[in-house]
Amino acid sequence: MTCQKTIFCDIDGTILQFEEYLPNVVKKSLTSCKEIPGSAEKCSEWHSSGNIIILVTGRPESIREITEFQLQKAGIIYDKLIMGCGCGPRFIINDNDCSAIKIPRNKGISSLTL
Repeated sequence: MTCQKTIFCDIDGTILQFEEYLPNVVKKSLTSCKEIPGSAEKCSEWHSSGNIIILVTGRPESIREITEFQLQKAGIIYDKLIMGCGCGPRFIINDNDCSAIKIPRNKGISSLTL
């Protein structure tokens, strides 16, 4: 029996191009945000395999609508969106198997195998 995986994934620099300056994130929502190639396909693959996708971001709650719009426009499938997590290191503490994968900024998730 295969257990469903829960995948915690950052947004900026991981599935969407990183913007150094928050007003650029807001401004680009009105034109276009850049999906890192392969991100939508990888999220779709994970979702089709029955996994839970939780997006985690340091973006403030005040731009939730903009963030949701950008993710929808980029075709990113997810189950939950957790905002306001700050920009520092993140830790997952679990009593079961737990893995962390660090990728270079703006490289994307398309080549990941979980």
